[in-house]
Amino acid sequence: MFLSKFFTTFGLICLILAGILLWQRNNPRRVMFLFAPPQNEIKSPVKKNLPTRLIIKNLNIDLEIFPAKVTGQNWDTTSLGVSWLDISPVPGEKGNSIIYGHNWTNLLGSLFKAKPGDTIEIAYQNAPNKIFTIEKTAMVSPDNVSVLNQTENVSLTIYTCAGLFDEKRFVVIGALN
Repeated sequence: MFLSKFFTTFGLICLILAGILLWQRNNPRRVMFLFAPPQNEIKSPVKKNLPTRLIIKNLNIDLEIFPAKVTGQNWDTTSLGVSWLDISPVPGEKGNSIIYGHNWTNLLGSLFKAKPGDTIEIAYQNAPNKIFTIEKTAMVSPDNVSVLNQTENVSLTIYTCAGLFDEKRFVVIGALN
């Protein structure tokens, strides 16, 4: 009698946890910050050489880049690659370019292994690839939008979700070589 109650309770707990994890995986808001990015973005006159691929060779990351927008509190995301926030500069132009994606194994799951000194390559439609060097990594809360602030220099910020139930953001910041 005790054993059947134990297994029934254990089964219900497993179903509840599976439901929570399924909801988390399909939650479109999981990679967003709690606030819209700062509006002091630096806009390019014409964005013609759009980024197409994010390559971090030593982490086996080679992903397509898709332009994304923030509408209210909703951040466009994709399950096919990473998102480039199109209100941020094109990577390689003056300012802080922002790229983000899910922490799934086939996307940015290995980003947590990034370390200062590693290189990031960005490919473009009609321009030569550009190489960035990782200067620092950080774990921040979703309300810390300071990592999205624009800069006076050329920088690249890549982030993904981290922690239990994706309550944190793992951020990689690189500078143009």
